[in-house]
Amino acid sequence: MRSMVFFVAFGVVAAACRRAPSVRTELWFGGDVHVGARLPALLDSIPVRKGAVGVVNLEGPIAEGQAATIDGGVVLLRQSPSAPLLLEKAGVRVATVANNHGLDAGEYGRRRTIQALGAQGILTAHDGVVAVVSTPGGVVSVAAFDLTNGLPPDLRATVERSAGIRVVSLHVTTPPSYLPSETLERAVETALAAGARVVVAHGTHDVARVERRGKSIVAWGLGNLVFDCECTTETDGLLLSITTRDDDSLDAAVYPIRAGLRGAPARPSDEPAVMHDLLTSLKSSPLTDDGGWLRF
Repeated sequence: MRSMVFFVAFGVVAAACRRAPSVRTELWFGGDVHVGARLPALLDSIPVRKGAVGVVNLEGPIAEGQAATIDGGVVLLRQSPSAPLLLEKAGVRVATVANNHGLDAGEYGRRRTIQALGAQGILTAHDGVVAVVSTPGGVVSVAAFDLTNGLPPDLRATVERSAGIRVVSLHVTTPPSYLPSETLERAVETALAAGARVVVAHGTHDVARVERRGKSIVAWGLGNLVFDCECTTETDGLLLSITTRDDDSLDAAVYPIRAGLRGAPARPSDEPAVMHDLLTSLKSSPLTDDGGWLRF
């Protein structure tokens, strides 16, 4: 009788252990960010899960002065000193600073930006410097590259030596476009071949298709998140959500947003159905509406 009780109890415990889900990692990704002094918050009414690791592309150094100036016909950006706090409050854990405005205040300006973000608990990724985030569900590595001057020679090696869930952020400097440039296509293929599970692109300030590539997710253009500069007027954007699963696959969904321009925060899109149709026409993976989130 004791043996029978033992085996029954053991079976119950073993079954419970088999059913117990592992801790998941939740990530969200926004596109281009430029924070002006008048911005009250990064997000407004966008349903980002609390505790999810946010990753955005920060365009321009943090410094006092005008949000944007023109020098010799070139636009130079400055992020408000309030940027680190606003990013932290929105749940941003990693800011990528590999873009065509990252050095608008020189290397010294980028160092000061990295220090200011670090003081608020925000990691940075750029030029082979990988941001490594520890989460209850495991490690996430974020590598970031600027494609302005072509395919970075160290892209593949940097991704290959990264640990955990490998994320690659790619910045392109081209006019607004729904279609990827040849350089971006080559960079995405290189990142995937090196083991990237999530690849996000930004820089054109426009959205592009989203798709599954095997076990990996590619967002070809997230558009603007917030941008307090007259240098861009694109209002359509996407917020990408990624959640790990027990079987090593990824749940993926995008949320259509209205980008925050001229000091306004990002908020839900006024026309989410139009965005669904646009992404479908761009040959995204099949999309299913789930309470505003477009799952694929």
